[in-house]
Amino acid sequence: MRSDHIAELLTAIERFDERHDISVFRTAGIASLKRYWRIDTRQLQLLLYHRGRVSEFPALPSKRREPPLSNRPVMQAPIDRWLSVRRLTLSPNAVDHQVVSLRHFVTHLAKSAPEVHSFADLTRDQALGFVATMAEDARSLTGKSLSIYARRARIAAVVTFFRDAIAWGWSDMPRRPLLDHRDMPRMPRRIPRYIPADDLARLMTAVASLPCPYQHGALLVARWSGTRRGEICRLAVDCLDVYPDGTARLRIPAGKTLKERVVPLHEEAAEALRTISALRSGWT
Repeated sequence: MRSDHIAELLTAIERFDERHDISVFRTAGIASLKRYWRIDTRQLQLLLYHRGRVSEFPALPSKRREPPLSNRPVMQAPIDRWLSVRRLTLSPNAVDHQVVSLRHFVTHLAKSAPEVHSFADLTRDQALGFVATMAEDARSLTGKSLSIYARRARIAAVVTFFRDAIAWGWSDMPRRPLLDHRDMPRMPRRIPRYIPADDLARLMTAVASLPCPYQHGALLVARWSGTRRGEICRLAVDCLDVYPDGTARLRIPAGKTLKERVVPLHEEAAEALRTISALRSGWT
C-alpha cells in the first residue's frame, strides 16, 4: 500500500454521497459517516508512516464542526476584512478559531434578531443574548453546554472584532463596543492535580516496555517536559542539544503563540530522542 492508494481512498470517501444508489443503503448521517472514514484513513496513513511504508506525515482532520455559512453579507463583509488583517500577525490556528467564533455569532443573530442586517443596528441586549445562549444551549453531540473556555474564546473574538473595527473607523459599526471582557464567564481557580507516585510508577513501567521507539519517546518527552501533543508531533530532528553544564535541552517549536521555547529535559527522555534521531538519520 502506497501514498497514492491513500489518496484514492480519500477521494472515494469525498465522492461517496454522489453515488446514484446511496439511498438504498443510507438516507441520513452521511456527513458523519464520511468524517469517521476520513479519521480511520488518516490513522491507517499514520501507521504506514511509522512503519516506513509512506513518506508523508498525515495531516489529521479537524474535529471541529464548522457552523453553516453566513446569510448576512453586509455583516460578514467586515468580519472577512478583519480576519484578513488578523492573518498577518496571528497563527493560522488562532485565526481559524476566530472564524468559527464569529460565524457562530452571526448565526445566532440571524435566529434571534432576523431584523438586524448591519452591526450598526445591533444593540447591547442583542449581543448579550449570544452570551446567554451559549450558557444555556446544549451541544448536539454531548448534550452538555459549552465549557467556560469555549464560551470565553467566542466572546473574546467578538470583543476584539468590535474593538478593532470601531477603532479603525469602519462604517456600519456601532458607536461603541457592545461587549467587553467583563461579560466573559469567570474562570475557576483549580489546584493542580498530580499523578500519585504508585500510579506514575506503573505508568512509566508500561511506557518503558513499549516496542515502538516513537511512542516511547513521545510519552517520555511529555512526561519530563509537559510538551503538548501537537508540539511533540512537530519536533525537528535537531530539537535536542545541551546546556553548557551538559544538561539536555529541548527546543519546542512555535505554536499558536508564535514563540519557540527551550526547556531542560531529563536524560531518560533525551536518550529516547537520540534513538529516534539516529533512526531518522539512517533513513536518509
